[in-house]
Parts: sequence; C-alpha cells; structure tokens
Amino acid sequence: MSASPRNPGAMTASLAFLQGRAGLAVTLAFLLALQNTYASTLVASSFLARVGAHGIPLYYILFAAVSIPIAALFSSVIDRFPRRQTFVGALGIFIAITAVLAALPGMSAALPYAAYLVVRVFEHLLYSIYYILIA
Repeated sequence: MSASPRNPGAMTASLAFLQGRAGLAVTLAFLLALQNTYASTLVASSFLARVGAHGIPLYYILFAAVSIPIAALFSSVIDRFPRRQTFVGALGIFIAITAVLAALPGMSAALPYAAYLVVRVFEHLLYSIYYILIA
C-alpha cells in the first residue's frame, strides 16, 4: 500500500507493524545503529586527531586484551537478568558515556585509547544483547 493524499489511512496501515514485536525490533535496531554511528564517529575522529594513525596497532592489541575477558564475563552474566532491561540499561549507559565523551575538552595521551575502547566494547555488547533479544 502506498500512502497518498486521498488515502490517509494507508500510512497508518503500513506502520501498523510497529506496534508488535517486529516494530520493537525495528525501533531498537534504529536506535542502536544511530547511537553506534554517532559514538563511533566521535571517538574515531577524536582518536585519529589526537593520536594519529600510528596508534591504531596499539589500539587493536588493547581492544583484544580488554574485549575478550569482558565478553567472557558478559556471556556468563547475560542469562541472569531480563534481556530487555539489560539492553535498555546498557544502551542508556552507552548514551551517557557518549555524551560525556563529547563534552570532554582536551584529552590526555591515554584518554583517546580509553574512550575508543569503551565505545567499541559497548557496541559489541549491545549488538550481542540485541541479537539474543531478537532471537
């Protein structure tokens, strides 16, 4: 159905799926992608501006060292709490962290690495919760 000026109910009918489980999945996916795009762009540009491309290899080593233990801990905890609440809580914390990172003026030498790690680890955890929630 296509929406037209003569048929205003067509738009309502096409968006009716948003009220069900599929609508929740689409809405959560949109919010997650929006937040991740903003946060990734923020920390990547800040990291490259302050550290430069020569810092990327160290970042990847740190990312592996940090994300693997966190993912292992997370996988042992994920089934203890309701997934929707876990997802919403983690997304809220992620949004707050992103807002704080955007407000930080100058960063010390270690802060770009920490900011990039926090955002990237949260992205992976949020996508994990999302796919488990939808499954």
